[in-house]
Amino acid sequence: MPIDPVAFSPDILAQLDTIALEVTQPRKLLIIPPGLPDPPKDEDGIEAHLLLLSIHSKQARIHANKVASEAIDRLKTVGLSASLSEDEEAETNDAVDRLLSVLVGWHLVDARGKKINLPFTVENARALLKLPSMGWLLDRGLRYYRTDTNFTKASPKS
Repeated sequence: MPIDPVAFSPDILAQLDTIALEVTQPRKLLIIPPGLPDPPKDEDGIEAHLLLLSIHSKQARIHANKVASEAIDRLKTVGLSASLSEDEEAETNDAVDRLLSVLVGWHLVDARGKKINLPFTVENARALLKLPSMGWLLDRGLRYYRTDTNFTKASPKS
């Protein structure tokens, strides 16, 4: 019979916390456009970045469960052959949806150091990430949120 996590002692919880991932606070992915050595900074010195939650966050799990449920429903209604014939646009939409499930903000800066005044909304993010010319940003975002080491908690002081 599994142990209820609530029943863990404070000492055990403190020890587990040293190896736990941060799943509730977003992390900053610096945006380094192709051809630039560093992320551009705006007039105030703020680097271009995306704010992402971990693949283990509640939002990511909800999205993954929804996708799995939809895939099962699709298999029940149209069979396996239909699921194998997805087109490139559907794959892009799926990738965008995965990233949108964990993207919670951004600070966009152009290559000249000017802030891009595009407010963060799901609609704006979807439109930006679906642009073929921004495929590199979608790819980097997906790689970042799948990498657990980007979400480790700060090391305790020795």
